[in-house]
Amino acid sequence: MAELTIHERIFEERRAALPEAKMAKTFRQYYRGRHRSTQTRAQAQILRGVLANLFCDNICRKVINETASRHELLSFEAENEGVEAYLADLFTRNAVGDLQADAAVATLRDGNHAVSLEWHAPNPDRPTDGRVIVHRERVWDGESGVFAAFGRDGQPEYAVRDWKERGDQGEIERRVVWFPDRIERYVKHGDGWRPYPLPDDPAGTNGVVPWVKSDGSPLHVPIVWMANGSDDDTAYGASELDGGVLGLQDEINDIQRDITATARLTGYQMYWATGSPPQVDTLGNVVPLAVGPGQTLQTGEPNARFGVLPAGDLTQLKAARMVKLEAIGQMTDTPIHDIIGQWPSGSALIRADMPKIAKVNRLNQMLAPQWASVAHKATELANAFGPGPPLDESALITAVFAAPEKLDPLAVAEVRKAEAEAQAAIELLQDEESLIAMGIPEDEARRRLARRSAAAERLDARLTGFPVETVAVTQGAE
Repeated sequence: MAELTIHERIFEERRAALPEAKMAKTFRQYYRGRHRSTQTRAQAQILRGVLANLFCDNICRKVINETASRHELLSFEAENEGVEAYLADLFTRNAVGDLQADAAVATLRDGNHAVSLEWHAPNPDRPTDGRVIVHRERVWDGESGVFAAFGRDGQPEYAVRDWKERGDQGEIERRVVWFPDRIERYVKHGDGWRPYPLPDDPAGTNGVVPWVKSDGSPLHVPIVWMANGSDDDTAYGASELDGGVLGLQDEINDIQRDITATARLTGYQMYWATGSPPQVDTLGNVVPLAVGPGQTLQTGEPNARFGVLPAGDLTQLKAARMVKLEAIGQMTDTPIHDIIGQWPSGSALIRADMPKIAKVNRLNQMLAPQWASVAHKATELANAFGPGPPLDESALITAVFAAPEKLDPLAVAEVRKAEAEAQAAIELLQDEESLIAMGIPEDEARRRLARRSAAAERLDARLTGFPVETVAVTQGAE
């Protein structure tokens, strides 16, 4: 059986790894607020006049941003001072903090994202007069974007980016494939691909240029893959909006339209009249009752009656919307107070935030190695193309993230006050005089304190595995 060409491999492996790649477009649209319309013809009649502009009750954007805002890369740290100084410059000059914030949104939204690195030399005659540039790359969405294929060791065997651009002959499709030791560039030609050399490529390379260090060893694929954790045991992630969130978003939009329709039809009180023939104009058209502040309804009919229909109740629709919001919050580990903007106080706020904090901690753990890899690849490029002193490529690099807990000072103060009051109550119950002052007889107070002391000693012995006396001796020896 003939070996597959690289283009055949890309087609097969990309389709197998990301079978629903086109969903990335839908996730992006919903994040932006471009949602599928749920209105019916009957609703359109009721809502005429308010349908001219885009509409959505965009919870998708909210749940993505609430997590992404807590996932904050602060800096790179390295055990080598020279490497750390270089990475601090890289972080500043590439605005990595802002870039990482946008990458976090894209990773959570699409399920996958990528970061690429290149050596940019503004003067072709002085290739070493340049610096490492860090880029965000959208992942493959069925038409364009980046895809990385991973080997059994978890390292990328190659990465590919497809895109379209305007040329002299109209729109052309371009492709670049990064291997650990070379870069290949192609342009779409009919049903296939042909090499596409750049003007400054070395002569005779025909679109394939070496990607190696000064000693000839591979420079490695300059793409770092960011994946939002999936349960599929693959290198590829899943969108936070997958698995039902989009459907719930449609239902929330539909409820909002129902609220508007209800408000228009029954959201205000209406008048009724019986036994009084309606007035008509000269053309025979019925003239509605004229109502307004200070006006009086009058008729000459002795048996006429007037009344008021009360305004409709929107409570059930509001409750239905809340049910849907809570469902999205549970699915995405987003506290409901972050969605609706009504925060509890004190320890309740801290407890409510725990699922999201755990989620962001997990995201930090998943993506910290990826950002450290971005930093490491930058040192490799700087050594390969830069004029500066060589950087230690074996130095351990760590990506430092901010703590995901964003505690309100007033909530913290309230918790600390409660802790202090609880501790004071405990100390009060451990004092014989305090127990007697509370009305407990002296003998009973002593028995309670003795039982409590004995129980504490037994618990201490069980926890340590040693008799109480042995523990004390051992601690003293240490």
